[in-house]
Amino acid sequence: MKAKRWEAQNHVAEIVCAREIRACIIQPVDVTELSEIGQQAFKWIEEEKLPILYVVIGVSDWNRELSPWKAPAVLGNRDFGGEAEEFLSVIRQFFLPKIMSELAQNGDDKVPIILGGYSLAGLFALWAAYREEVFDAVMAASPSVWYPEWDAYSATHSLLARKVYLSLGDREERTKNPVLARVGEGIRQQYEEAKEQIGEENCVLQWNAGNHFTEIWKRCTKGFSWCMEGIR
Repeated sequence: MKAKRWEAQNHVAEIVCAREIRACIIQPVDVTELSEIGQQAFKWIEEEKLPILYVVIGVSDWNRELSPWKAPAVLGNRDFGGEAEEFLSVIRQFFLPKIMSELAQNGDDKVPIILGGYSLAGLFALWAAYREEVFDAVMAASPSVWYPEWDAYSATHSLLARKVYLSLGDREERTKNPVLARVGEGIRQQYEEAKEQIGEENCVLQWNAGNHFTEIWKRCTKGFSWCMEGIR
């Protein structure tokens, strides 16, 4: 197993590559957590002996780069910049070619690609699933489906991914913030739409104990594991 870094268009990615690759995971994370998540990915792959290529991409401005369109701030004063299309272009034009090259070197260039994320990165993954056919499966853990106008967007677009994993903490919709409190209704709607579009056997909604900040890494790996099992 090896670990290294890629750089493209002012973005840095931590790469963890097993000797044998049967799936590729792409996960956007806050750039301040890049090294930590990279280390956790290395440990997870090593301990579980997982045949995967794990690409963790650092995001320097979470609210700006991962939001699908502009929206006012929900917490604090940081508005959402609506530049998800630009970030998806970075993945499409710079990181995917690197991934394909890495897979080709290992003789595994046709493995399924999973895009996943937590919170706003989970919403980005869902949004990308409506935009790109390259992602075979999408993992959205505690996704920000409360996002303004997301319900209208998802209801009028078709998923291109074959598998969709959704999860939410059972206390997340109990928040006093009226916007964030819509997350429960939003995740249920997302699941119903996914069942209708790609079939109940190809999607799942799992409920986790706790609030939005409970066992984040555990929730992500559980979701990625489901995706890998589902697309083998």
